[in-house]
Amino acid sequence: MLADADAMSRTLLAAGRLDPVVDAWWVADPTPGAAARVRALGLGTVVTRDETREQAAAGPLRATVPAAQRLLVVAASVLLLAGTALLLTADLEARSLEVARLRALGLRRRSVLACLVVQHGLVLTALVLVGAAIGLLVTVVVGPLLVRSDVGLAPVPAVRWVWPVGGEALLVGGLVAGCLAVTALVALLQVRRSDTAHLRVGDA
Repeated sequence: MLADADAMSRTLLAAGRLDPVVDAWWVADPTPGAAARVRALGLGTVVTRDETREQAAAGPLRATVPAAQRLLVVAASVLLLAGTALLLTADLEARSLEVARLRALGLRRRSVLACLVVQHGLVLTALVLVGAAIGLLVTVVVGPLLVRSDVGLAPVPAVRWVWPVGGEALLVGGLVAGCLAVTALVALLQVRRSDTAHLRVGDA
């Protein structure tokens, strides 16, 4: 459907309608090339859903939002791995005498290392999965409420939340693998330090 927006707005104003002329999508899914043919006929400006979505997501005025989101993901990942290393270092330092006693009782270094990695790895994996679940919940509940039109009303078309399952699974898997790698490295360093020499300086 084609209409003269100026004539329509004048008609609506004469009828006492002061709301905006266009408040919804009139054509949902135009055929490929329809917008180009209308433009070629010189019938006015044509706005399509795909072009608007692309401009809103990757336009020069909106490019900072996806870039900031990616930067936040990288920063959160670095903080998670750094916090994991600090927490494990402090915990294993406090348990160094316990590890030394186990080694003195004949438990092999590989067995001690495996126990520490499994113990801390399970806790860290659970924390990462809970964080991903909370992120999904916030996206579903809070995300649509934060999106508004330029006049502060509910946007048209309505907001649809999108959860990239593949990318999210890859991110969560990478974080779990990173936490396990940091756990194994810190535990290996601490187990090597917790040999029988600790027994001479502690209350064994």
